[in-house]
Amino acid sequence: MSAPGARRPRNERRLSTNPATGRVDVLINNAGIMEQVDLLDRSVSDERIAQEIAVNLTGPILLTRRLLPLLRSGRNPMIVMVTSRLASGNPGANLFCDQGRTSFLAMALRRQLHDVGIRVVEVLPSLVDTPTTRSVRQRKMSPETLVGRVLRDIERGRDEILPERVGLLPLLMRLAPSYAARRVAET
Repeated sequence: MSAPGARRPRNERRLSTNPATGRVDVLINNAGIMEQVDLLDRSVSDERIAQEIAVNLTGPILLTRRLLPLLRSGRNPMIVMVTSRLASGNPGANLFCDQGRTSFLAMALRRQLHDVGIRVVEVLPSLVDTPTTRSVRQRKMSPETLVGRVLRDIERGRDEILPERVGLLPLLMRLAPSYAARRVAET
């Protein structure tokens, strides 16, 4: 999805101007930019900051909104929001859209869409082994392990999926937020 006022890609224009007939059963919001932005670095452009917010937050909001009519026609419709364990409060994480805003979006959508029968699932994986994380020298979860866990937990009716060591993090964030944030920053 494009930032407001920006020229939209052809496929996005088609989606917004030519509503499809039919249905969407599952929408997976999983795109994101994973960068560190230092506001003290004067070489960081306003455009770079705006692009990051557009991709990480505005895109999922607009795409979800545009697909809601098709989701409402879907069979057991579901929106899967892939956020990050970093959404739980890593002060060293990405400043603008550390996936925390997307996590809050998932919670808000869950409340708003419950009465219309659209299920909203949030997935908070730890570090996943992808080309983006190739240079990171930490323990990573394989994509296959993550997908298996997500499918299993969706079948079990869970709306918050916290694979591997992430499981206790939300509770820890409530009880000892500073300690939890330090632990996340260390991993």
